Amino acid sequence: MKRFISKHKVECLLTCLTAAAIILFFHGLTASPCVNQLETLNDGWYYLDAGGARVPVTLPQTVRVPDADSLTLYQETPISRAIPTMLSTRGAKYDLSIYADDELLYQYCDCGVARNDAALANVICLAELPDHLESFTLSMNLRNTGGGVYHLSQVQIGSWETIIVYILRDNIPALLLAMLMLVLGALLLVAALAGRSVTAGPSTIYLAIFLLVCGLWSLTDSPVTQLVCRFDLRVLSINLYAFMLLPIPISCYILNVGDMKRRGSIRAYIVLCLVNVIAQSLLAESGARNFFQMLPLTHGLMLLGICQQNGLLLLEYRKTRDREIGTTLAAYSTMGLVSGTAIILYHAARFAGYQILFLVGMLLFVMVLLGNTVSRILRVLRDRAEVAVYRRLAEEDKLTMLQNRRAFDLFVQSLEQKPEAEQNAALIFMDVNDLKELNDHKGHAAGDGLLIAVARCIERAYGSLGYCYRIGGDEFCVIIPDPKESEGKILSRLRAEEKRYNQDEKAAQHISIAAGCSYLRAPDGTKKTISQWKAEADREMYLDKMHKKTEND
Repeated sequence: MKRFISKHKVECLLTCLTAAAIILFFHGLTASPCVNQLETLNDGWYYLDAGGARVPVTLPQTVRVPDADSLTLYQETPISRAIPTMLSTRGAKYDLSIYADDELLYQYCDCGVARNDAALANVICLAELPDHLESFTLSMNLRNTGGGVYHLSQVQIGSWETIIVYILRDNIPALLLAMLMLVLGALLLVAALAGRSVTAGPSTIYLAIFLLVCGLWSLTDSPVTQLVCRFDLRVLSINLYAFMLLPIPISCYILNVGDMKRRGSIRAYIVLCLVNVIAQSLLAESGARNFFQMLPLTHGLMLLGICQQNGLLLLEYRKTRDREIGTTLAAYSTMGLVSGTAIILYHAARFAGYQILFLVGMLLFVMVLLGNTVSRILRVLRDRAEVAVYRRLAEEDKLTMLQNRRAFDLFVQSLEQKPEAEQNAALIFMDVNDLKELNDHKGHAAGDGLLIAVARCIERAYGSLGYCYRIGGDEFCVIIPDPKESEGKILSRLRAEEKRYNQDEKAAQHISIAAGCSYLRAPDGTKKTISQWKAEADREMYLDKMHKKTEND
């Protein structure tokens, strides 16, 4: 975890800052002095019964007037223009109209889209109070659309800023869930695309897409978003399409878990969901039905998918006892229980908290799977780290800490298997002179010290250019991919390090290294065989060894 944080400092910092900004923003809303300036206008309302008598009403309240086509509420206290300029309430379900005396201030309009009761409950009715009248009487007219039963909401007055802050505060849970899902979805998608081999590819991508779609649906379903966008039909369309598409990424995720790909019925369900989207689009476009009228069909498909896929996951888990299948089953059954209950309550009792309960089910599903995904990623990283350690131990010379003969052979083998992998490469064979005499006269400890000193000289000369190996007792070699220097210049690097070491007064032994260099490609561009390449470097090293011996004699 420490390594991950150090490697992704910027991403972690941005995530923390984003989370802090969201928390501070909503904390600011709850502590905002604007909310305290909001006034309620819940008292003083009345309507006239069939006999013309006043019936007092205190909002919010449910009123039953079954025999009339509409209900008109009057405010007995005259309103002066000195009060704040906006009025906020709900009542779109009853085609609400608001009047100041006889002047129409607000009239709900569905803009050609007949919303259902749940959608209408999200509509916030805002009326701008007149400033050209010294004093006026408010009244509200509601049409009988529900058997004479009117669920009357409270009335609030205040400045535009005050009302907006109050609406934001009142919708904090849904907004927080929506923003959390969008942020998590975006981060997970970037992580999945950037490291697919680590995050297990498709399943993580589908989980990220589900988070984004669910967050988009929740955000566009919020009264705040709809109010800011002035109940734009495009926002409503995005909301409805996002909701219809929700089952698809979930089903695709499940299809990529364990051995679920062989379950053709899940693919059939995905196709059915796509057909549902296309069919509803065509019916809505033709005017035969609107999306809200077809919402029970989408809900039915969701319940069908919950039952089908929970059943298939249970069968698969009983058969395989696979850990990932078990985790997915636990997450999906939890989501199915909570979100399925929300759908049933919506149709059975018009449950007001339907959206929040549905979102909680989705979020529980995602959090369990995110925990599983993080656990899987950590297991993959741990396994990779262990493999890297074992590989390093298997390919590292324990005395000099350079790579060993096995690592050298594997690299050369890769050149043979992929002949075009390297445009050119320099091979340097090296041999330590007089090592046997040193071992005989001063012991193997002195010889080991000399080998370590030679290894450090080779590393300083070529470590930044290529790969350094100890391939035998007193034999070393270096491979430099795509060398930019001539053979003479390359060998001069070693001579400079050899000279620097021998001039150091602290040097325990004098070192002498015979070296020969060969390029993989000839000056005319012709590529040598690996055997020719090695033989040429070995021959050049032997000639250098003879030259040094002659000089010493």
